[in-house]
Amino acid sequence: MCHLSALIVVLLGFQAGAEEAGTPEEPPRFGYALTKSSIVSGEPIGLTIRMEGHKYDAGFFLGPYNTMDITLLDQSMKPFGARRQLVVRPSSQMIAWLPTNSDHFPDGFEIPVHLRISTVLPDGNYYVKLTSLEVCVTNTVTRNQTHLNLTSPPLPLEVHKGSPDELRQIYKGLLNCGLEEDRRLYQKGWLGDDWRDYSTSTRLIMWAYGPSAVSTQIDALYDEKTFRFRYWSHLTVHAYQNILEFGTQEDIKRLATIADYQQFLEGANSDGYDDNLLWLFQELKKKGDPRILPLIEPTLFRFPKEINLHQLENPLG
Repeated sequence: MCHLSALIVVLLGFQAGAEEAGTPEEPPRFGYALTKSSIVSGEPIGLTIRMEGHKYDAGFFLGPYNTMDITLLDQSMKPFGARRQLVVRPSSQMIAWLPTNSDHFPDGFEIPVHLRISTVLPDGNYYVKLTSLEVCVTNTVTRNQTHLNLTSPPLPLEVHKGSPDELRQIYKGLLNCGLEEDRRLYQKGWLGDDWRDYSTSTRLIMWAYGPSAVSTQIDALYDEKTFRFRYWSHLTVHAYQNILEFGTQEDIKRLATIADYQQFLEGANSDGYDDNLLWLFQELKKKGDPRILPLIEPTLFRFPKEINLHQLENPLG
């Protein structure tokens, strides 16, 4: 992992059964921490959940119908800022399992904070709080299962204004780290699970929110050396939504160039093609920006089919 943090440990009190007759099970302990407690405005961070002890496996439910939520609080503990609304929640992101001694999550299960809130904030002190996350805990000895709703204490976050170059360097570091870690994960085989198939750094980039993320997201999406997209549509859909909201004319020009390559023109059977890019262009056309339309119209003429992102919610076969 590229970043670690001390954990605030919370004891969840519940009685799930008995390991022996008349003896209550030892309840699992969950620790919570932000990957960084002091950041540059706009910097992507994670909220880490770590299960203490070695008697439990946990399944975290993050699908479209659950209650997972992260809230930003100001110094007076009042909610601050708007909640991010995702256009779709792919099936590959719905459940994440955290087995004991997990080699996929050796430092805990990390949720990118940008999935729910923006860190583009004025200078100051804030708190990030996990207000709801459904989890199923299994005792590895008795196999008893208990459903819980996790909440964290308020986790302090200091935000200061940095230069655009400082933020670019942060994203560049995440990109380099993510590409290196992903190469290691590829060797373990593909699972169709965005939490285990890709590195924490890659998820932080792909699921980042805000204008500062856009350039690095495009760098991560496409390999200019091989003329192919690095990741599948399930993982990258949140990045395209962010580009739709914050992408500049220059950003769209970069993507239009990719869409003009022969590898993209070969269509769905090519690693150089991505439905999500076509969806982005279709949504940009609806906005009607006269500076953007000439860049995207040639691609939309070649590929007139309508893209429905909700197909990403279908369970994988």
